[in-house]
Amino acid sequence: MDQQNSVVVLIAGGHSAGKRTVCDEIRDNIKSLGGVSIKTIELDQLERQPWTLISSPTRFDFKALLRKIDELEEEALKEDTKLMILIPGLYSLFDRELRQRASMKVFVDCDADTRLNRWITTDVLKNGNSLTELLDNYLKHARPEFNEFIHPTKEFADVVLPSEQSHLGISLICDGITPMLTTKWGERIIHETLYPRFGEEDPDLDIYKGQEYYELN
Repeated sequence: MDQQNSVVVLIAGGHSAGKRTVCDEIRDNIKSLGGVSIKTIELDQLERQPWTLISSPTRFDFKALLRKIDELEEEALKEDTKLMILIPGLYSLFDRELRQRASMKVFVDCDADTRLNRWITTDVLKNGNSLTELLDNYLKHARPEFNEFIHPTKEFADVVLPSEQSHLGISLICDGITPMLTTKWGERIIHETLYPRFGEEDPDLDIYKGQEYYELN
């Protein structure tokens, strides 16, 4: 589907980093444009098996996710509707083919202590789950998974958004998304000049070297 009619936004980050909050805020901001169909695909819905059994990207069905994107784009094309697809998830920036489909890639940055505190607040204090099991899960699965697989994908982001200041960066992110949904073909060059990184990825990018993103600190 034409990039001018379809915008895919990937929102990655660690466990309890605030990915869904950022997703919701972007959606609410873009709603004000009117005439835009906004869809959210939760990466968690595409797990092949319970995450406690395996802590790596292989538990997610990225091919199914790409098919879902195709379906939504075909539907929007038939209805001649502008479409924005938001995809929050731990591994939203992991799959190369998915990144190539994205118009904007966001990594929600949050320190480990804050993420763990949020996780405890939600799962233990609110949902009544076992603190012992949660901490065991965190130490054996979530923490090593983040360090090995999730954090390195930060280098693929167009924008690194500090979790504690996410509200300040949302408007800037939406300023980058809006031209993709509203500009005409002749105005594409304006967007490419203002936002040269969005939607682009250097095929030779080494995720362990250099800073190739906008960090909103």
